[in-house]
Amino acid sequence: MESEVRNKKWDEDVLRSMLAEVLRLYPTGQDVDLEEAVEYHRSMPPAKNVTYVYQEAEKEGKVLIQPRAGTATIEDMIALLRCLQDEGGADILPMTVDTYTRRMQFRQAEIGLEESKRTGRSHLNGFPAAIHGVAGCRRVVEAVSRPVTFRTATGTPQFNDAIAFAGGATECGGGAVALGIPNSPQPVAVSIRNYQFVNRLMGWFEERGVTICMEQKGCNATGIMCPPSLQAAYGVIDVLLAAEQGVKSQLVAYFQNNCVIQDIAGMRVQRRLAERYLNRFGYKDTYLGQAANSWRGCYPEDLAKGYGIISVSTAIAAYGGVVKVCPKSVEEGLGASSKEANAASCRSTRQVLDVMRGQQFPRCPELELEEAMIESEATAVVERVLDIGDGDIAVGTVRAFESGVIEYPYCSHKSNAGKVILVRDKEGAVRYLNPGYLPLPKEAVQYHQERIRERQCLEGVKESEMVVDDIRCVRSPVRAVSW
Repeated sequence: MESEVRNKKWDEDVLRSMLAEVLRLYPTGQDVDLEEAVEYHRSMPPAKNVTYVYQEAEKEGKVLIQPRAGTATIEDMIALLRCLQDEGGADILPMTVDTYTRRMQFRQAEIGLEESKRTGRSHLNGFPAAIHGVAGCRRVVEAVSRPVTFRTATGTPQFNDAIAFAGGATECGGGAVALGIPNSPQPVAVSIRNYQFVNRLMGWFEERGVTICMEQKGCNATGIMCPPSLQAAYGVIDVLLAAEQGVKSQLVAYFQNNCVIQDIAGMRVQRRLAERYLNRFGYKDTYLGQAANSWRGCYPEDLAKGYGIISVSTAIAAYGGVVKVCPKSVEEGLGASSKEANAASCRSTRQVLDVMRGQQFPRCPELELEEAMIESEATAVVERVLDIGDGDIAVGTVRAFESGVIEYPYCSHKSNAGKVILVRDKEGAVRYLNPGYLPLPKEAVQYHQERIRERQCLEGVKESEMVVDDIRCVRSPVRAVSW
C-alpha cells in the first residue's frame, strides 16, 4: 500500500472515480451533486462560512467559541443548535456525528434514529448525518444563523464528509494522523489515502470559489496526555497533506494538558511550525489559524468544579493566541450533557474570554525554554519523517510509524510502536518518561528526565505510580486532582 500513497495532488478524474465509489456506500449518497452543492454554498451569506468568521475574528482580536454537540433527530438537533446559538452565544455551531455513523455502521445508526423518534429521546450520541442525508443537513444549517462545523473522529471520513459538504457545512475535522490512527484499525497508508480524498474534495470546492476549512487535530486521544511536541509534529504532517490537495484554509488544534506555561508554549510552537513548513514547501496562500480544545480527560460530577476546569482551560487558550476555543460542558462528568448546560458552559467561556481580551502572557525564561524544547523536539521528528520518506511526507509517515520514529501515545493501533511513556512533572507539564524510538535531541531527553526527578524527589513516588496517576487524573502542582 505504501507504493500507492504519495503526497501528490490527485487528478480530478481520480477524485471523481473514488467519489462515485464512496457515494454508493449508502442510499443518501445518491443525493450528492457537487455542482449543485457549489451553487448552494455560493448562495449562503459570508457569515455562514467558517473561514470568513475566523478571518474577521482575527482582525478584531476576538476568540470564537465552538462547543461540541449532537443528537439524533433533525428537530432535536435544530433545537440544540439554536440553544447554543441564542442562549450560549456560540460563534460556530457543531454537527457532531454519532459513533455508529462515523464507523459507517449505518444499519445500527438507522435503528438508533428510529428508536429516538419512537421514544422522544436520543438513542445516539450524535447526529447521524449520513442517514439524514444532504437535505437533512441543510435543514439544520438553514435553521441557524451561525456557520456549522462538521465534527467526526474516524479513519474513514469520506462518505460523511461528502454529505456534510453538500449539506452546507464549511468546516470539518482531520486528519490522517490525528484522527485516523487512534480511531481506526486500518493501516496508516489507508488513513492517509482516505483523508487525501477528503482534502482533494475540499480543494475541488476551493477551485470553484467555495472555501471549506480543515481543522487539523493535534491529538485526539480523549482523556490521555499528549506531549506538545508530538501535537506540533502531527499538525505539520496533516497540514502538509491537506495543502498538497488544494486545501486553502486550515486550523491546527491543540489539546490542552492544563499546564499554563507548557500549553501556551505548545500552542505558539504548533502554529509557528505549521506556518514554517507550509512556506518551505511553497504553500504560501493558505489561511492558518490556531484552535484550542479544553481538557478532555475526566470531569467531576460537581458542576462548580467543572466550571473551574473550563475556566482555566479558556484562560490558557486566550494566552496561547487562539482564534477558537472548544469547551466541554460542565455536565461532562455526568454523562450526556443537556443543551442548557452546554449553553451555560459557552456563556462561562465567553465571560473568561471577555476578561482576558487584550491581555498578553509576559515573556519569561520558563516560557522561552519550554518553547525552545518543544520546537526542537517537533522539528527533529518532522525532519526525520521527511528524511525516511525521501522528502515525501506521506511516504515518510507510513515508514515512521512502522519504525517507531513517530507514534501515538497510549494507542492500540497495530502500526503504533507503543514505546512512549508519559508522566507529568511537579508543575503539571507532560514529560517523556520513555521517549521510545522518537528521534528527540539528547538535551531535550535530559531536560525531561531532570524535571521528572524533581517531582519524584518532592513526592517520593515510584515511576509506575506516576504513570497510573497521571493517566487517570488532571494534574495540579505536586498532587493529583482526582474526582
